[in-house]
Amino acid sequence: MDIVNIEKAAKLNQFKVVSFDLYDTVLFRPFFNIEDKFKLVSNLSESKIVNFNRKRQQAQREAIQDTGAGNEISLDKIYEQFKIATKICTTEKFIDIEKKVEELAYSFEEISELICRLKDAGKYVICISDMYLDKDFIQKILIKENLYFDEIYVSSESGKTKSSGILFEEVISDLKKKGIVDSESEILHIGDNLVSDIKNGKKYGLETISVNEDLNKLNKDDEYIYFNCLSQDLNLKEKILLALIAKSNFSLLSNNSNNLHQLGKELGYKYGGPIILNVANWLYEQALLKRKSNIVLLRRDGFTLLKCLELLMSNGQIENINLTYLPISRVFTYAFNYTYESDIYETIDEHPIKDGTTVDDFVNTRLAFVDEKRLEELLAINHLDRKARIKEIGKDALINFLKTNSSEFFIYACRQKEIIKEFYSNIITNIDDCIFFDLGYTGSSQKSLERIFNKKLEFCYYRTHENIWKRIGENSRFSSFLDISYVKLGENLSPIFEPFFLECAPSLLSIDKIDDQPILKYEKQVGWGCRGILALESIHSGIELFITKFVKSEKSIVWKRFYSKELVKRLVDSLFGQRNKYKTIYSMIRYENSITGENLYLDNPRYWINKNVKNISKNQSTPIAAVEQKSNDIKSDNGNKINAKALRILAEKFIDAGDNEAALKCLYKAAELKPSNKNILKRITFVYAGKSIRHIMQKLGYSNRFEG
Repeated sequence: MDIVNIEKAAKLNQFKVVSFDLYDTVLFRPFFNIEDKFKLVSNLSESKIVNFNRKRQQAQREAIQDTGAGNEISLDKIYEQFKIATKICTTEKFIDIEKKVEELAYSFEEISELICRLKDAGKYVICISDMYLDKDFIQKILIKENLYFDEIYVSSESGKTKSSGILFEEVISDLKKKGIVDSESEILHIGDNLVSDIKNGKKYGLETISVNEDLNKLNKDDEYIYFNCLSQDLNLKEKILLALIAKSNFSLLSNNSNNLHQLGKELGYKYGGPIILNVANWLYEQALLKRKSNIVLLRRDGFTLLKCLELLMSNGQIENINLTYLPISRVFTYAFNYTYESDIYETIDEHPIKDGTTVDDFVNTRLAFVDEKRLEELLAINHLDRKARIKEIGKDALINFLKTNSSEFFIYACRQKEIIKEFYSNIITNIDDCIFFDLGYTGSSQKSLERIFNKKLEFCYYRTHENIWKRIGENSRFSSFLDISYVKLGENLSPIFEPFFLECAPSLLSIDKIDDQPILKYEKQVGWGCRGILALESIHSGIELFITKFVKSEKSIVWKRFYSKELVKRLVDSLFGQRNKYKTIYSMIRYENSITGENLYLDNPRYWINKNVKNISKNQSTPIAAVEQKSNDIKSDNGNKINAKALRILAEKFIDAGDNEAALKCLYKAAELKPSNKNILKRITFVYAGKSIRHIMQKLGYSNRFEG
């Protein structure tokens, strides 16, 4: 929706009333097609009625026919016809569940903000809808989405519709009677239906703005088609989640993709939000499965998960469980790598030293527990410059420094370990009742905490390295959201997903004890960089928006404790193909590994390698490439995986890009699914034809569109 131009037009002095259509203008259903809505009703009602979807839609058509053209029906009348057709005893359960499914309808904050601004400008804002649901029920949905109109006109109340034009007549009469307008020309109506909203609105003297073109753009948008295709062999809940993501292109963020805050927000909404939500519900299930009543989220890695779990609990989607946000970092617990004095210098290669690692980097991470003044003295005695690179001075010089002072460093390490043990024992009183979450890599936090508590702990990871057992031991207990075999296939340990999870805060370095009080020491600045802080904040705002919108939906019938590993894997693979789109926002975020000294921005190509995504197109950075691969997987005798319409639209994209071979692949698949469709056959002929013949065909009406 072009909110900027709509607002500009609506604020003109000639308009006293601004009217909105509801569905597909202000409210959206999280379905790629109406069939999915009725499948959900059927599933939730545990209906044994064969062809429920077809019979429900047929009942609606028959109810309209009985009522007469131009008159509206109600949901009760639809199910009266349904009852006759199916010969069931009662339909109350179906009506109740269909209403619950309708409560999944959602809007976007930009639309509610637009309505508020129009009201502040003195406009009388109304909505006019052709809808079989009653006014009170629609009002309930609107309030849920923070949409407050001055008046609501629903066809089910009066029995008259916009499609007949009579509802417009009644609205105009009511507004004149109330003294709000003197003439129908003082009303601006915005809607998506070219007949009911635009043609009939103009017929009765209203000024109109159509959002139909915006909807068409959405339906033909590369990313929308891509998410639609991704959903084809998933279950209904997974499809609904993808539709919730895909339809955000209509209003949410796509109006200004050059705005960096909006771009980060879009990244958080489309990818971060769904991933965090799925992992949060999975983590909660793991706690129940292992009979733990306390989820311990490690600081920074568990930040957005903590917010998500708190939101899910406050909305009743999960039962109350204790949540602990535990301060920790690899630097903070590094002292536990030193079991013996010789470990001070013998474990130097446990974490590889990068070319750019300086002496300062090394001592600040592996010796952060040593008194700062004393460390400075020892460096000076050994003639080591903090700014010098280790590769330049030689590793032997560093080992000699560590070996010479290993006794003193080991004493500091032992003291640090004792303080940390006491600190953690005060935070976690019953370690056996805890399950821990870490983003995951090689299990260094698990290894450290198991040394601190001197027992094996239950850990949950988002993803784990294939060599994790070498780090934490064969008998360690852990679960991974993304299984090791999946991570091993690709490079999905990439840090491009870390901004979705991590808190934008300084890392914890060490702890001291003054007057029996623990004093925590943090980095002086956040490792992401100043621009990275802004990027993370925008990403997190998108994640929060998605989760908030998600939990606003009916709390129990669809979403309760729902998660899908397969869905997240597809989103992960999808994001690897979106580097060009989100390159700007990732170029603001600097990835620092304090232990290894790595310091690169996240748009670096090394972070965007994924062996799970096959090299299937010249332009692999676009969603079209993945959809083409998806079309190759279709079985010719099964139309359930992808529909012909999506393939036809995709073929147009390839034709516009000059890739006729890819276009023909899609068209042949579409022809297999719909062999009697003449438009598909015409299109195949058009693609095969030479330029001169195409020119003649265009003159005869064979345009670049299927409808030609």
